Amino acid sequence: MAEVKIVGTTRTEFGKGASRRARRDGLVPAVIYGHG
Repeated sequence: MAEVKIVGTTRTEFGKGASRRARRDGLVPAVIYGHG
C-alpha cells in the first residue's frame, strides 16, 4: 500500500472568502482533527 503525505499550514484568515482565495491559489482548505 502506498504512503500518502500531506503538508499543511495554519491559516491566518477564516471564512468563505479566505477559503475561495485558497482554492484559487491551488490549495485545499481543510479542518484536521486528531492528536498531533
